[in-house]
Amino acid sequence: MIAFYVNPTAGSGRAQKAWHTLEPYLRQKHFPYTVIIDDNPRQALFALRKAYAAGPKALFVIGGDGTLSSAVNAVLGASSDKSAIRSMLSPLPFGLIPAGSGNDMARSFHIPRNPLAAFHLQLTALQHGRVAYLDLALHVPPSTETAEHHASLHLPSFPTLKHIDIQSKTLESKIDPASFSRSPLRSPRVALGFIGIGFDGEVVHGLEGVHDDALKGGLDDKIVAGIDHHKGFSLAKKSLRQLSYTAGVIKTLIHFQPFDLSIRIDGREMDLKDVWMAALLNVTHFGGGMHINPLGRVDDGLWDLIVVHRIGKGDFLRTFPRVFSGSHLRHPAVLHRRGHVFTFTVKHRLRELYAQQDGDLISLPQTVEILPRCLPFLLPE
Repeated sequence: MIAFYVNPTAGSGRAQKAWHTLEPYLRQKHFPYTVIIDDNPRQALFALRKAYAAGPKALFVIGGDGTLSSAVNAVLGASSDKSAIRSMLSPLPFGLIPAGSGNDMARSFHIPRNPLAAFHLQLTALQHGRVAYLDLALHVPPSTETAEHHASLHLPSFPTLKHIDIQSKTLESKIDPASFSRSPLRSPRVALGFIGIGFDGEVVHGLEGVHDDALKGGLDDKIVAGIDHHKGFSLAKKSLRQLSYTAGVIKTLIHFQPFDLSIRIDGREMDLKDVWMAALLNVTHFGGGMHINPLGRVDDGLWDLIVVHRIGKGDFLRTFPRVFSGSHLRHPAVLHRRGHVFTFTVKHRLRELYAQQDGDLISLPQTVEILPRCLPFLLPE
């Protein structure tokens, strides 16, 4: 049996459309499967955890970057023990049918956008035992964080669970909301693709409440076109959601204040002034197609740190389009390092600072440790 988790809000409904494309094929080929679709994120993720524990041959996530990250963290629960995390994830591989807005993880993994093509390639990998093991990053928020500080991020309690399987039987049960942490930011979490401090975190914070799934979609739609000094902003107007992200970027550019940051990488410390953003990445792309980490590999036991610092707003605007080609790494204001353990300490800031992890707001990270070759994943050959 293969399990599917569909995020109905991902990609402004594209995940639902992808499932409607894939489901008739599964029925025609008599694939045994189970599917979880629910508008309530916490409820759906609880069902996903149970489905994964039941031991399917694989779990396919249909959605975007944030959906995949949420699914993996749902399987792990609140565990921060490295051995336990590896043990919980080791038996069953994940697959991804990209149906978000930016699909940067799929882009980094070379998974096609077409649902049937994506499924076929990963099913072939499963049938031939070609399972890759991806590096994860374990982030434990400060224990002093209070739930009240981020009360606006709390999700509502659950209605009735609906779990639909191939025979179209419906299993209903009541779920106790107390079984989940009231504040997901207090629980240890793993990142699959990226952790960002500064500019991108402030963009995510500014988008709170714009859409219910805004914090689940990663940085997918934040910047949809380049900027140059002749034409100014070139905004792609593909959807209201994209416009909301773009508006968040413009607002952040106007009001953002750089900060000073101390970073320790595998015991070696460096102090950086006037930092715009510090991004810790495993994937090669984020932000809906920005080639921010062209040297990244997902299974080498290392994550890449990209820091933008000591740059004025005018130079930032002129240089920004280079991130789509990956040539930004040659700019003197861009710092690139790699490592296993990263510790972040903010030294000076003029205003409140925000951070995000796979598109979710988090408290400012302290120590992030890479868990090498931890997540079994079906990658196209």
